[in-house]
Amino acid sequence: MAIKKIFGLVLVIMTFMVLLGCCSATVYKVGDSDGWTAKDDKYYSWYERKEFLVGDSLVFQYDRNVNDVTQVSGASDYEFCNSSSPKAVYNTGHDVVNLTQAGYHQWRS
Repeated sequence: MAIKKIFGLVLVIMTFMVLLGCCSATVYKVGDSDGWTAKDDKYYSWYERKEFLVGDSLVFQYDRNVNDVTQVSGASDYEFCNSSSPKAVYNTGHDVVNLTQAGYHQWRS
């Protein structure tokens, strides 16, 4: 009888840990300690070390008198620096963007 109770408790704990692991979101500060700057060459190495999932958040920390954050509509808009029809523009200096869709997302300053 005690073995069944222990097994049941272990099963409940394992289930909780699996659910906690798959349902917890991660908050990423873009650029780590440097924050968001106009130096885009460093972001390639920054994001290559990350695995972003739906539910995660990106924190853009920057000097709002110098920069802003523009989420462009697609890869070609990013490549050609086209901000004429952005998905979103952030300019508070501390913006949190929740990732609600899987796929590629591009931001520029």
